[in-house]
Amino acid sequence: MRVFLCTFAGFSVAIPMHSVSSLALSTDEAAKKTHENPNTYISLPRLFNLPLENIRHSIVLKNTCKSDNNTIESKVVLLTTEVESETEIPDEKIFPLPKVFEGMSFSRLFSGIQLDPSPCLLLNPERLLQSINEKEFTV
Repeated sequence: MRVFLCTFAGFSVAIPMHSVSSLALSTDEAAKKTHENPNTYISLPRLFNLPLENIRHSIVLKNTCKSDNNTIESKVVLLTTEVESETEIPDEKIFPLPKVFEGMSFSRLFSGIQLDPSPCLLLNPERLLQSINEKEFTV
């Protein structure tokens, strides 16, 4: 599976490329404009309780939030640390999340983990979008 890797202190997050519409550098000017449009912004550093991490990239997911009448309401934009690279993670190297993660509210947003060379959580964009559409996830 081709993924974008976003590195945090001690672990990484892999975002499947097939779910990404676009990738852009984030600037202070762009951050100010987030309040001026209807998009849904999710800060991965805040999700992991790392609010002091610098936001370097914005990743727009292909699927969008839909209103009750199936019209496009907004795009979902992930704010993240620097996208370090794009890489291939073989399916046989991705394992289910350990049960210890079940107690963490964000664990349902990930579909697996790669442990070599360091922990790398695989984001499940479909579950993320479903959680947003069902209002289970507050941003």
